[in-house]
Amino acid sequence: MSNSISQAQLFTEMTAEEGAILSGGTARVNLKYFHVYDTQEWPQDEPYLQVNGKTIWSKENVGNGYHDVGKTFDIEGYSDTLSLWENDSWPSNDEFLGENKIYSWQRGTDLELSFTREGANYKLVYDVYSV
Repeated sequence: MSNSISQAQLFTEMTAEEGAILSGGTARVNLKYFHVYDTQEWPQDEPYLQVNGKTIWSKENVGNGYHDVGKTFDIEGYSDTLSLWENDSWPSNDEFLGENKIYSWQRGTDLELSFTREGANYKLVYDVYSV
């Protein structure tokens, strides 16, 4: 019987943190801007963006066009979930405009995510790089 560990065992027993180190380190995400093609409400929205349920960005009076985000965060583990919401005052609930995942193995510039629920059409442009 051999004491060696197979390559398959090494990769299946690896933690997310070990995988990040092996894949080139921690992934840092730079959220650059939203390009709004259609707002959920006319003529403007009050969107807010969450990462894993925590609000990291919000803005009032957002109409069609480009809107700076300027937020940076490190991916926790294998992936993070970005959710976009449109803030509504009482008595109605906030509208869910969509969600997307960003993975720790991704790298690149000017990557795009789309949020298109409830009649909205938002494109988020971002970069992912190793730190």
